[in-house]
This record gives sequence, C-alpha cells and structure tokens, in this order.
Amino acid sequence: MCPVDLNFSSKSQNWAYIKIEGQWNPEELSFHDFARIAFLMNLQAIRYPLSQVTGIKSIIDCKDTGLRHLKYCTPQNILLLYHVAIECFPANFVDVHIVNPSFLVNLLWRMGKPIVPEFVSKLFIFHSSTEELFNYFPASLIPQEYGGDLEDYYMSEWLTNAKEQHKIYPEGGQRNIC
Repeated sequence: MCPVDLNFSSKSQNWAYIKIEGQWNPEELSFHDFARIAFLMNLQAIRYPLSQVTGIKSIIDCKDTGLRHLKYCTPQNILLLYHVAIECFPANFVDVHIVNPSFLVNLLWRMGKPIVPEFVSKLFIFHSSTEELFNYFPASLIPQEYGGDLEDYYMSEWLTNAKEQHKIYPEGGQRNIC
C-alpha cells in the first residue's frame, strides 16, 4: 500500500502529503484499488477545514517507478486521474513536488506537459535533489531519508486518527443545530 502522512506545520500553513509511488506493486494491488486508496487519502486531507483554506502541498517520491508501472500509463487511466484530481476533486493543490523521478516519469511528463492546462503544469515541481525540498517545506515535514527531521511518517495509527476526524468533520458537514 501507499504510505501517507498528513502533518500540519504552522510555519508553512499548508498540509504536507507524502506518497511513495514507486513502492506500489501492481501485481499485489490493482491500479483501480491504488487509485481508490489515493482518492480516499485525498478525501481525508480535505476533511480538515484548514487544508481547504490553505491548500495541500504534496511530495511524491517516484523512486523505483519503472516498466512494471508503464502498462498502467494508458491514455484512459491518465485522463481518469487528471479528470478526478484536477477537474472534479474539491482540493486546492498548492504544489506537487516530484522527487527521485525515474526516466519513465520524466518521459511521461515531457509528453504530457504540452497538453495539460498551464495552471496544472505550474503545480508540478521536479527536484533534481532532495535538498531542494527545504525551499518549500520546513525540515520538520521532510522525512529523514531526504535530510529532514521527520522520523516516522508511516503513521500506524493513521486509520484511527482518520476515524476520529470523520466524527469531527463528516463528509456532509456538521449537523445543523435546530
């Protein structure tokens, strides 16, 4: 599965969202299940009122992405992800930081960048080194493997926290008191 962490930093006033894409094994988890999990993680992120106001910054690690992922980069799947994430999903993505991009990721971005709207292409920031993340995030939100201070971002208790937040910020909004 895709390890995710939602950390708030009063310095950045944004939610940081860390995903490890290259660790997804298509033989163990289908593309559609992977997309569903990513969608549920994003739903949890927008459940927090602060993330709706200040936006979401994402760090996507593409290390180990390769040919086993290429067969899922069909026009239909790419259009589906674009349509859901950009045109339908009510999140304010501030920027999406791509670290450790593989040859495949760079190739797909070079092919796709000319056809996506300009505001979408400006969202994506490719980093040649992980040290560049410090220009956008405080060290407390950057995992130690990238030179930051964040030790455990797999958050084994994430599901428990998500369930508690669901009670506080339900999908339909707070109940009216009448």
